[in-house]
Amino acid sequence: MLVRDIPLNRAIIDLVDNSVDGAQRIRNTGNCEGLWIRLEVKPEKFRIADNCGGIPIDVARDYAFRFGRTNATPSTLHSIGQFGVGMKRTFFKLGKCFRVKSATSISKFTIEIDVDEWKTRQTAEGAEDWHFEFKTLEDEISVPEEEQGTIIEIDRLHDSVAESFGQDFFLNRLSQEIAVAHSISLERGLSMTLNGIPLLNDPLKLLQSDEISPAYAERSYDNFGRQPVYAKLYAGLSDRSKEEGGWYVFCNGRLVVRADQSNLQ
Repeated sequence: MLVRDIPLNRAIIDLVDNSVDGAQRIRNTGNCEGLWIRLEVKPEKFRIADNCGGIPIDVARDYAFRFGRTNATPSTLHSIGQFGVGMKRTFFKLGKCFRVKSATSISKFTIEIDVDEWKTRQTAEGAEDWHFEFKTLEDEISVPEEEQGTIIEIDRLHDSVAESFGQDFFLNRLSQEIAVAHSISLERGLSMTLNGIPLLNDPLKLLQSDEISPAYAERSYDNFGRQPVYAKLYAGLSDRSKEEGGWYVFCNGRLVVRADQSNLQ
């Protein structure tokens, strides 16, 4: 049930989203120079590594590696990723063994799960035990900046996943989707690679001259007593193909609608 409704490429992009959230959290000025996300997508193993600040211990314990989402789950400013079910279902979608190693400026932890063994665990009362346990944990320490970040490795991939990871078509489409979705982060200097190949940014541009210029509007909307929602709207002409015309909608820096020419509301 956890993995039935999530496409393979979407599952991988969910993990990239979490890394981008980390980059935005530690670089709230918007400049992401020096930060990177490196993906290895191969038939024998999946790996994503970043130097984007790591996962705090309390987030890992209470939210990231816990099933479900409680009312106490804190909101992350400008977040686009999904800890909780979003991240864990990606692990289950890809393979049967996963390892997570993460370090912030003041903590470190590792988690290693063999899914086949994990599914057989039971509590003392005989109920299914769906907890994840830290293999190692260090808190209230000083971690050098060059060691801060997260590494996720998944192996014993499912047969269908390994088959897709060996196809050039799948890899090319995945790299394009990540680059398009995170074009703003790439423009801000965040480096992303897929199997060692840099993902390139193709920024959106509108034509401007003495005769024509883009229209622009800015609005704020009430959010039921919480921080208001701010929206900026640009409309104009570009030199892209007709098929690439339409509405491009970005939410917290991530592209969520691309070249839409329908009556989407």
